[in-house]
Amino acid sequence: MIWSWRGRGLKGRPWKSLAARLGLSGKVHFVGQTVGQQKLWLLQNSLCMVVPSRTWEAFGVVVVESLAAGRPVIASQLPGLADLIQPGQTGLLVPPESPPRLADAIREITLDPQRADAWGQAARRFVQPFDWTNVAQRHLDLFEELIAGNLPHVAWPTLQTRSGKRR
Repeated sequence: MIWSWRGRGLKGRPWKSLAARLGLSGKVHFVGQTVGQQKLWLLQNSLCMVVPSRTWEAFGVVVVESLAAGRPVIASQLPGLADLIQPGQTGLLVPPESPPRLADAIREITLDPQRADAWGQAARRFVQPFDWTNVAQRHLDLFEELIAGNLPHVAWPTLQTRSGKRR
């Protein structure tokens, strides 16, 4: 198991001690925050990605990156994450703050690596619309439609400020 983290989490200190107490020091590697080629290599060579977030995620970039690398994702069933995972097809969702359910999901994936690979292939197909080339093309198409005037006119809503004035 490789432990990588990002953000304001607890970092590796308490987990390193726990791994040592459990006799897992040689089996768990704490690599810290990873970027670039190292991150890509870890994603592509993992069995799955585990994202046990405790609060909402605006958009799970690491989830999309993992799916694009062809790896299934186990994540907390939270807005932003649940939108990116098709349970039983591209990964699994578990309730936040539920270590037993998270352990069950990890066990399910690790006991069936062939299923993980199948889900990973489906995951890669699922996130193709998020590929930067596709995103850029959709933006160019939209701009061309706007310039050509082919989109229907949408009136801006009238907004009311707190003081009651309309804008």
